[in-house]
Amino acid sequence: MTPLQTAPFFAKSKGHRSYWIKTRDQKRLRLVTWPQGQRGTVLLFNGRTEYCEKFIHVAAEYCRHGYAFLTFDWRGQGLSDRPSDDRTLCHVNDFVDFQLDVEAVQQALDALHLPQPVYLLAHSMGGCIALRALYQNLRVRAVHFASPMWGIKMNKLSHVLVQLFCRTLSRMGFQMPHFPNPISQQQYNRLTSDSDMLKMINQQVTERPDLYVGGPSMGWLDAALRECRNLAAINEPPQCPTLISVGEHEKIVDITAIRRCHRRWPQSELDIVGGALHELMMERPEIRQKFLTRSLNFFLSQGP
Repeated sequence: MTPLQTAPFFAKSKGHRSYWIKTRDQKRLRLVTWPQGQRGTVLLFNGRTEYCEKFIHVAAEYCRHGYAFLTFDWRGQGLSDRPSDDRTLCHVNDFVDFQLDVEAVQQALDALHLPQPVYLLAHSMGGCIALRALYQNLRVRAVHFASPMWGIKMNKLSHVLVQLFCRTLSRMGFQMPHFPNPISQQQYNRLTSDSDMLKMINQQVTERPDLYVGGPSMGWLDAALRECRNLAAINEPPQCPTLISVGEHEKIVDITAIRRCHRRWPQSELDIVGGALHELMMERPEIRQKFLTRSLNFFLSQGP
């Protein structure tokens, strides 16, 4: 494999290494590692709009307990290649495209000789992509899903209308326009109840606007709803130990879909995190620490 080129990283953090990697379809992705660790490597699949700098406090916690840590920017967000000149647009033609990102990250894991075994932490949209990757034999010892996007929270009528609207426009060739629901401060407040974390995120994207991505395109929403339906139709559970955490006051993803998946997976545990909203790793310190402790204990229980 060609030596990895160094990529920029805009957060103060000890021991990190940042690289550019290429996918099979020639998309450039940014990947960041904290390679020190003896217990294995925690691989983070983050969510829609997210970027590596957002998770330095999470990396520090796992590293403090003896794990290496790796995360990256999905295509279309962070510093990875974007689909258009409009960097605020969150778009993907098909969620299958994300599996090319997963493939490239797996190759980088091998090339960087990060410690084994690998444990997967998958948040929101990353949880949707991770589930597909597990069915395609992603090599991990265990997986911890955090608020996985196996359905998007909306009432039945809204779901039908949005699905029909986005599918019709996408088939007419109008995939790229923003869905008419721009991100606002009120929507950010549906993600976490921690005002300090909201200030941190706002400061990061204000200082580095290239990290920012806005609301989803018509095509993204059509692709996301389609992938959630396709995954729900698979009855066979992932063949690895699974912990699923979701906030008690979740407002973004569909808890009913999460409970349905949990019921058909004998190897899974469901953890309802009291007082929490969507972003469990960005919640108030006491909630965040409870989540991270549960995650660490779960990975330790699956260790060699």
